[in-house]
Amino acid sequence: MKKHILTIILASLAFIVMFWAIDAIGKNKAATSDGVVKIEVIELDDTVITSKTINFYKGATLQKIIEDNFDHVVFEQSAYGPYLTAIENYETPSNYETYLTIYVNDAYSLVGIGDIKLEDGMTITIKVEANQ
Repeated sequence: MKKHILTIILASLAFIVMFWAIDAIGKNKAATSDGVVKIEVIELDDTVITSKTINFYKGATLQKIIEDNFDHVVFEQSAYGPYLTAIENYETPSNYETYLTIYVNDAYSLVGIGDIKLEDGMTITIKVEANQ
C-alpha cells in the first residue's frame, strides 16, 4: 500500500516538473518587453515583396507576429521547431530548389524562427535563397 502511494506521489511530481519545464522553455523565446520590429520579405532577385513595421507586446513570439501580420503563412513543424515554408506570394517548392532563410539585423540567423526572441528595434529579413 505504501509503495503504491509513493509511486503515485512520484509520478505526480514528475508530471508537474515536466509541465513546468515545457512552460519555462516556451517563455524563454517570448518578448520580455514591448517594442517594434521591422520584418521584410525579400525575393530571390532582392526585390522587396513586403516590408512592415510591427508593434509587439511582452510575451509575443516571432512566429505569432508573422502569422498575424502576413498573408499565406505556412509553418511546418520539424524536430528543430517551426519551419517557415510559405509567406505572401512565395511558397517553397517541393524540390527545395529555393527556400526561406532568416536574417536578424542583417546577420544570418543560426537559430530558427521559434528560437528568435523579439527585441525592440530589431530587423528580421526573410529571404528567398537558392540551393547551389
